[in-house]
Amino acid sequence: DGCECLRVLGNTTYDPPDVGPFPTPGQEYRDDNCDGVDGVADRALFVWGGNPVAGTGTRTNPYRTLAAALAALPASGKSYVLVAEGTYAENVVLAEGAKLYGGYAWDFLSRDVLLFGTVIQGVTPTAASQQGAVTAVGLGTGVPQTVVSGFTIQGRDIDVVAADGSAGAASIAVYLKDCGPAMILQDNLI
Repeated sequence: DGCECLRVLGNTTYDPPDVGPFPTPGQEYRDDNCDGVDGVADRALFVWGGNPVAGTGTRTNPYRTLAAALAALPASGKSYVLVAEGTYAENVVLAEGAKLYGGYAWDFLSRDVLLFGTVIQGVTPTAASQQGAVTAVGLGTGVPQTVVSGFTIQGRDIDVVAADGSAGAASIAVYLKDCGPAMILQDNLI
């Protein structure tokens, strides 16, 4: 009838984005509350790099960058960031409780982390806090969880040759330091 989702016991408000086990090709994620996305649309900020304008984080007008969504998340009252397919050439510095989920189609109506590849491609750092393409320092020590799930994460390309006898620049995909068990890095290709 057009709504073939798996609504669980009349659920309309609970559907956290799925994580694990690692997906197989063609495995889609479940929309348990029939709102059109894996997750609760009203609790999410949305990101799609193909948006021709900067965006406001809604499903129909998503942010273009992860940085914009992460900056807006604390004051937004939203719970997580849903990210559509594409390559995001930026360094992501996580804050406690940030939740990023990749693998969505550009319109967010479908999620398949293999079919809708969502790549975080590290770039040359512009701040000391950017140790890798994804950086988490001192996170995951309590509640709420900090999550990164459904991405391909790549360190930056180094195109400068170091002088003889000197160390070259590092290319780090994920930099975790002093993180606890509530720092969840799952279902990613790194």
